[in-house]
Amino acid sequence: MPKAFTAFLPLSFFLLFAVTSPVWAMETTAKQAYIIDYETGQVLLDKDAGEKMPTSSMSKTLTGYVVFKALDGGKITLDQEFPVSEKAWRMEGSKMFMPLGSMVKVEDLIRGMLIQSGNDAAVTLAEGVAGSEEAFVQEM
Repeated sequence: MPKAFTAFLPLSFFLLFAVTSPVWAMETTAKQAYIIDYETGQVLLDKDAGEKMPTSSMSKTLTGYVVFKALDGGKITLDQEFPVSEKAWRMEGSKMFMPLGSMVKVEDLIRGMLIQSGNDAAVTLAEGVAGSEEAFVQEM
């Protein structure tokens, strides 16, 4: 048997095993996870997918959608500046670390929310677009 072929055997066996290994063999440190194969629809990983959990940063995706809709509709502009409220400034978790009372451009807030995952940026955008976080949630 050629050396190249025998060297390939362990790799091909590994790949075959990896592709056909059972779903329950996968492990993750995530509290919840759900992965499906796009083409077949087969569930590859289901770890507590039915458990309720906070939306975490996934809510920033919808916040971004509403902000971009406001931009598209001419309600706000990228150069427009919003003030950083005490509520936004006090946000815990991921932050842009904007000074209390500072004025920040919408464009920078979008970057801070989507790239840095800044909770303070998300709240500042919500307040700037709708007047309050609560009113923004109603717009969602």
